[in-house]
Amino acid sequence: MARRRVVRTAAALTAGACAGLLGACSGDDAEAPTGFPTGAEVVMSTSTCTVLSRGNSVADDGTEVVTEEFECVPVASDPRVTGTESMTFVTTFAPGEGDLAGLCTGESTLTTDEGSWRGTALCVVDAVGVLPQAEGERPFNDAEMTYVGEGAYEGLEYRYIAAGTNGRLAYAGWIYEAE
Repeated sequence: MARRRVVRTAAALTAGACAGLLGACSGDDAEAPTGFPTGAEVVMSTSTCTVLSRGNSVADDGTEVVTEEFECVPVASDPRVTGTESMTFVTTFAPGEGDLAGLCTGESTLTTDEGSWRGTALCVVDAVGVLPQAEGERPFNDAEMTYVGEGAYEGLEYRYIAAGTNGRLAYAGWIYEAE
């Protein structure tokens, strides 16, 4: 039940963003607001992930750093971003907050049948599932990914917002021509 709600939450956020930012997500004559690329194509996706490795260290001041490697399999509304994602995330928990939330950064490669994408991430990890959409899921992740296309996708960028657990995520994003 919690997974279904995660997908509905991401879909609801995306639907609101589409209506407000992309003129109901139509590619017609709607003018994209500043900051949103003209001609952006909306992409919806779900992804199943496997944790490949996890390690952590604690500094003298109590800061905890967790490094994790994942392999994810996104199934997207656009075949250009359906494939295999190899991701590495580094999450930093401030002293005394290791059981609450952490900030993370990441690097990723998304490989498809036609080409690949290289990306970076900024994210927040809700370690105890206190956010309303988390419903006690632990950990619950919110991330923004930015990818640059390579090979067949050179000249394109792909951005998405992800929400979900380490095992299953919902993505809402867009593909556009790089400037």
